[in-house]
Amino acid sequence: GYECDSDCYADETKLFNDQIYCEYCYDQKVTQCEMCDKEFLKDDIIEGKNGECCCSEKCADDTTAD
Repeated sequence: GYECDSDCYADETKLFNDQIYCEYCYDQKVTQCEMCDKEFLKDDIIEGKNGECCCSEKCADDTTAD
């Protein structure tokens, strides 16, 4: 994998931002926006008004109370 240099089978890898990750590293690094479903790096999380995991200020601002 790109992050950990472990050997893994091609069908166990995931591509993100032109980098190949093993499933473990992918799950550690990448998450999904709870507002638009876009995948993004966990390091870039922006918290929405109701604690949502958001990919951008736009998605964070779009959150509405249920």
